[in-house]
Amino acid sequence: MNNEITSDTDSLQREFVVEILRYLVAHPKAKDTINGIGKWWLSRTVSLEGRNKLSEALELLVSRGWLISRVSPQSETIYSLNENSVDEINKFIERKA
Repeated sequence: MNNEITSDTDSLQREFVVEILRYLVAHPKAKDTINGIGKWWLSRTVSLEGRNKLSEALELLVSRGWLISRVSPQSETIYSLNENSVDEINKFIERKA
């Protein structure tokens, strides 16, 4: 995972990955859509280009198994923490500190 995030992603996407993971470790029961994540979980306003990078970051975290995505018929995709991955996530965050 470390190589995926450091080599295959750009700076903004990496920042989103780390910020999302830090938020979820602090708020493990949090669940939200991409709009809510951009508004509440991140420390900055997300531009249109940033929204694309945020979407890519979320999909990367889902593909890694660190986030769970659920599609609801009434709303957009909802993202949440895969609580089985907390130890691995904490190790990743420690390396980024």
